[in-house]
Amino acid sequence: MRLDKYLSNAGIGSRKDVKNIISSGRVTVNGTPVRDSGFHISESDDVVCDNNAVSPVFKFLFEFKVSSAHSASSVGSVGKRSTGPFSER
Repeated sequence: MRLDKYLSNAGIGSRKDVKNIISSGRVTVNGTPVRDSGFHISESDDVVCDNNAVSPVFKFLFEFKVSSAHSASSVGSVGKRSTGPFSER
């Protein structure tokens, strides 16, 4: 995955903001400063921005959405009005 996409998905900022952060040298991957926003990283890489470790928040959110889509508490209906994305009509 591209470093800029990873940081943006982690909530560091927009893709444009993240590109500026990367080009200013505020991001390291495995302890090495990276100034190329197109740099590819893997899940095993340690990414740090402004001396703070960055975790892949998007992976947790994806797993949460998938698991909650299958739970009874995340769907329902009141009358004929839909209250969730998977509600019966």
